[in-house]
Amino acid sequence: MFLTHQLGNLPLTQESLTPQSAKTIGEFKSSKSMSFADCCIAGLAKHKDAILVHKDPEFEQIEEDIEQLKLPYKKKEAK
Repeated sequence: MFLTHQLGNLPLTQESLTPQSAKTIGEFKSSKSMSFADCCIAGLAKHKDAILVHKDPEFEQIEEDIEQLKLPYKKKEAK
């Protein structure tokens, strides 16, 4: 209940899936080794002409398609 209440207070915008954005998502999914969720994020960013802010190395494969702002990646701990 607490989480639902907190989410309701965030300034979120729901975006509808358009045929063109679905095509872009499908193109990313069929040509890149990215998760479906990341393809959806990338497709929306491309259609909104948005800067993709992330810290996920999967998005490096679409650097030429979408403007990106990469946050520092987590450092891998030595074993």
